[in-house]
Amino acid sequence: MSGIIGGAGSKSGVIGPPPAFSASATVPSPNSYITFQTKYVDTHNCFDTSNGIYTAPITGNYYVAFKYNIRGYVTTYIRIDNVSFLQHQTNTAYTSTTSPDVWESMHYGGVVEVKAGQTIRCYMAAFAEHPAWDSGVWNMFSGHYIGMAN
Repeated sequence: MSGIIGGAGSKSGVIGPPPAFSASATVPSPNSYITFQTKYVDTHNCFDTSNGIYTAPITGNYYVAFKYNIRGYVTTYIRIDNVSFLQHQTNTAYTSTTSPDVWESMHYGGVVEVKAGQTIRCYMAAFAEHPAWDSGVWNMFSGHYIGMAN
C-alpha cells in the first residue's frame, strides 16, 4: 500500500485513515498464540480473526498494546514475526486462592518499528496450573500506526 495519510503534503505513507486495529479474545489455550475472534477496528483489513495476526500494511512505528484479566501465573508476549519484543509476567496465584473473586487487570504496550508485511500477535505461556482467564471483551489486543520510522 502506498500514498499519503491525510491531506496533501502529509509524509506518512498511506492514503486514508492510519492503519489501526482492535480485537477481543475469549479463553485462550495455555502455551499458545491467542486468537482474537472479535474485531472492533480494522482500518485496512489487516487483522485476521482466525489466528489473531495483524499484518502491517506499511512500514513505520506502531503502538501496540495487550490488555487482559487473569488469575494465575502467566507470561504473555507481543511478538513480531514470532520474535518477542514485549513481555509481561503476572503471578496472581496467591490472590486467586485467598480471594477467588479477585481478578488482576494487566495492560502493557509499546512503540515498535514494523516493516510492511510483518506480523504482530500475542502469545501466552502458562506456568503450573491453567490460569483462570476472564472471557469476553476484557481481553483486548490493539495497535495503530504513529508515523514513519527513522
